[in-house]
Amino acid sequence: MQLHDLTPAQGSTHSRKRVGRGNSGKGGTYAGRGLNGQGSRSGGTKGAGFEGGQTPLAMRLPKPPRLPQPPSHRVHRGERLHPRGQVRRRRRGRR
Repeated sequence: MQLHDLTPAQGSTHSRKRVGRGNSGKGGTYAGRGLNGQGSRSGGTKGAGFEGGQTPLAMRLPKPPRLPQPPSHRVHRGERLHPRGQVRRRRRGRR
């Protein structure tokens, strides 16, 4: 027996039902969606986090704390050069 000889067991697979392909086939006219409302529209599904009008869990939980950020690169460089006298403070009013 080879890998290409394997087949699924009898009755274990079913063909997908195609609805909304005209009135002669299964599920014509409204195709199981009903007459009106959000579900009958294209793209009319609720989002993944929608909880029926209740405040979603993601909004009920507190925001994560802001962690202290390391000082920027420019601050470090200025601190290194200042003690050696390579960086001088600019005087006000002069260019």
